[in-house]
Amino acid sequence: MPEPPSPWLPTGLEGTASETTAGPFPFPLPATAAGAARTRQVTLVPAVSSPPLRPPAVPAKTVATLDRLTGSRGQLGLGAGAFWEAVEAMGGSRRTPKEAVDAREEATTVIRAMWSGERSVRTHGAHYSLAGVHPGPAPAPVLRLWLGSYGSRMPALTGAKADGSYAAEVVPAVREALAQKT
Repeated sequence: MPEPPSPWLPTGLEGTASETTAGPFPFPLPATAAGAARTRQVTLVPAVSSPPLRPPAVPAKTVATLDRLTGSRGQLGLGAGAFWEAVEAMGGSRRTPKEAVDAREEATTVIRAMWSGERSVRTHGAHYSLAGVHPGPAPAPVLRLWLGSYGSRMPALTGAKADGSYAAEVVPAVREALAQKT
């Protein structure tokens, strides 16, 4: 039996996808905004933003805005980069697995800085930096950052820098790292 149509996307645009998923899948952030406009209680998590395609300050600010506009229903899903052929086809750079994880760690630092509520923030990294940007809007304190990835470094990174993981259900080490935070 076919899947029922999405309650907030036009027929033909149903489904979930990352920014690099090919085909007719919707781009996550506009699809999430469409969901926000048509619901009142659903938690909204664009899954997943791909740092090789956009500086992490951009989705951080976008989701903070979504969070404020929806009464604290926004959250952010962040990947490390995958589907490298699609990343390159869209103008991004292919990274080695180590580079992708290093860059994602820096991306989480940038996102947290953008959500800090500080007047001006700076971060310095090999892949991403902020040079005195004025972040905002400040999101609600419950805005969460979810990481979507697998690999030997992910449990520690998720436990240290994120609020949840798309892999937590299938990777016991990720689940354990998150449990240690509480």
